[in-house]
Amino acid sequence: MAKNGTAVQNRLVEFMSNIPDGSRVPEESFSSRHRIVIFFAGLFVPVIFLLSRMSGVESVTGAELPTVPLSHSLIGVGVLIGLLLAAILPTLPRRGRAAMASFAFMTDAALLAYFTGGFIEAHFVYFIGVGYVALYEDWVPFAVAIGYVAGQHSIFGLIEWFSVYNHQAAMANPVVWGGIHAVGVTLLSLAILFHWQSLATARDDVESQMNEVEQARAEIEQARADIQAEKERAEEQRQRGDQIAQLKEELELIAAEFETTITACGDGDLTQRLDDDVDSEPMADIAASFNEMIDEWEQTVVEIQSFAEDVADSSREAATNTEDIEAAGADIAASTEDISHRAERQNEQLSQVADEVSDMSATIEEIASSSEEVSATTATAAERGKAGSRSASEAIDEVREIESQTAVVTDQVETLSDKVAEINEIVSLISDIAEQTNMLALNASIEAARAGEAGDGFAVVADEVKSLAEETEAATEQIESQIHDVQSVTDETVTDMEQMVERVTRGSETIEETIDLFDEIADAVNEAETGVTEISNATDDQAASSEEIAAMVDEVTEMSDKAAIEASNASTATEEQSSALTKAATQVDEISARAADLHEQVAQFDTRTTQQEMSVAATQASSPPAAADGGENIK
Repeated sequence: MAKNGTAVQNRLVEFMSNIPDGSRVPEESFSSRHRIVIFFAGLFVPVIFLLSRMSGVESVTGAELPTVPLSHSLIGVGVLIGLLLAAILPTLPRRGRAAMASFAFMTDAALLAYFTGGFIEAHFVYFIGVGYVALYEDWVPFAVAIGYVAGQHSIFGLIEWFSVYNHQAAMANPVVWGGIHAVGVTLLSLAILFHWQSLATARDDVESQMNEVEQARAEIEQARADIQAEKERAEEQRQRGDQIAQLKEELELIAAEFETTITACGDGDLTQRLDDDVDSEPMADIAASFNEMIDEWEQTVVEIQSFAEDVADSSREAATNTEDIEAAGADIAASTEDISHRAERQNEQLSQVADEVSDMSATIEEIASSSEEVSATTATAAERGKAGSRSASEAIDEVREIESQTAVVTDQVETLSDKVAEINEIVSLISDIAEQTNMLALNASIEAARAGEAGDGFAVVADEVKSLAEETEAATEQIESQIHDVQSVTDETVTDMEQMVERVTRGSETIEETIDLFDEIADAVNEAETGVTEISNATDDQAASSEEIAAMVDEVTEMSDKAAIEASNASTATEEQSSALTKAATQVDEISARAADLHEQVAQFDTRTTQQEMSVAATQASSPPAAADGGENIK
């Protein structure tokens, strides 16, 4: 019993909730329905006025019409027109306008009943009006119509009987007959209410289905958008793949040109330069750094070549001076030996002492002069040796700078290798996306197959997406292969740069050996200068001794022993000097040989300076010599 009561209560609540309040009617639909109600309500205005002006038996229907005062006609029609005008005022809310229109339609029925003398057929307009007012789907104007019918029949039936009914029973009992009319209108109202219930239920079902359709449409639109996005993404991937392929080709061309130039530089042709006017910024940076390094390297090689020539010239000059000093040392040795013999024979050849002393004085002066020249030459050789050591130190600094620049270029090439690896990762990502796109296309094909004929277009798009995904995957595989080739070229470039670094390191070691040789030259020259200084001092002593001998001829006998001792010392000194000079000559020869080797090694490098010198030399060699008399050359 309780369940039945709850069910009835729920049905009642549902029934009340389904009574419309006009909110579910859109504004456009309300305006259309409102115009229909106003139109038909206004359509009765001229009919009502014409009927009000007729009286007696009407010729067409045979109905007997009462006589209506003109004032009643004008007032009734005026009230009706006023209600219609109020119903179309835009300032009133929707319910206000609907209520006014409902009141006007019911007034049409009331005026028809009054002006026809209460014919029952005129009451049909009440029912027609209730039906039209139901178009608003709002209980307010509907209640106005029902209330109007009940009130008008009861009240006006009491006030003026002929304005509502035209038969005696109704005239005698207007309230009862008004209730009968009210029951009829109520039954109509119930029918309309139940129709509204069905309409609300149907509308709910339609709205639910529309929501489902809208949701399905949104899902289809989303699927189309996803497919379009996948197509655009696939196209973007294809374009990106084309760009990567083009970039790869450009990098291969640039790398090939760079490899040719770097190989030429590695073979010693320092006139070659990389083209830094390329689209790839990393390759342009590498070219600029490499060109700067080669410029410095070329300048260093030119300086080393010039320095090697200076060393060769200095070593040749030193060798010549050493030979002269050697010859002078031999003369000194012979002279001192001669002095020793003379000292032994002093007692026997006292008569020849003055002459021998004069000869010895002249010889000593020559020795002193030669010693001064040798001292100046050795000082010059020492200065040049120091200058050569400084130049070699500067050269090793330049070579170390070249090593640093080469390391920078190697790092940049390795950075390029890293960038290529990053591109390879991007290509791998594109390949993964292509595989995922292929899977999406496969799923879309499956869904299209499930959808049947409705999914044929969707299947075509899915097949196209799948085809694009497969093409993208194939393109990414080609790009991966090409990137692998670029990586190989980059690795070979790094290997070439490392070999270049090794060659520069060997050049640095050679220059360091040259510095050691210059240090040895400086030491040897210093030793030679010391020996020459000793010779100069000895010759000064000998000159002083000869002057004393010349001044003290009478004491020659007493000084003979001393002269013999000094002659022996001079002989020993000359032997030491001769040995030092021989050693210096040997070292100078070694320096000359080392300088020649250095010049040969440096000459392997082609520089723009050497090319210009060779061009000038070739031009001079090819030009004919001028005639001795200033005339033309004889061919």
